[in-house]
Amino acid sequence: MRILADENIPLQLVQHLRAAGHDVRSIREEVRGEADLNIAMLCSSDNRLLLTYDKDFGELVFAPPETAPADWAKAGVVLLRLKGMPYEDRSSRVLHVLNSGGFTFDGFFTVIESDRIRQRSLRPHLTDES
Repeated sequence: MRILADENIPLQLVQHLRAAGHDVRSIREEVRGEADLNIAMLCSSDNRLLLTYDKDFGELVFAPPETAPADWAKAGVVLLRLKGMPYEDRSSRVLHVLNSGGFTFDGFFTVIESDRIRQRSLRPHLTDES
């Protein structure tokens, strides 16, 4: 899976994802402090699933097209809401969900919590599907 890990994703998780065979770019490693809109554009140009703890991306992905390119999240967004879990449990939870094959991430806004997973389709917000 092609993933862009936001700056708030720990490098240990990035390393675990890479070890599991995922193609992961890390904002923390490449362009620390980058604006959310530029991260969105990178997702679009590189066709990567965004992995983040930042709720602002939820607002950005559902924003009007004049605020952000409507198709930037075509590969999907995964918002992690795992605060309070031990690091090892967080990493295991994310890897399990991404590797399970039970979820489609393209075109979805996915929220991974400790006890549930929620998804919302982005299709109405993507230009090629409007």
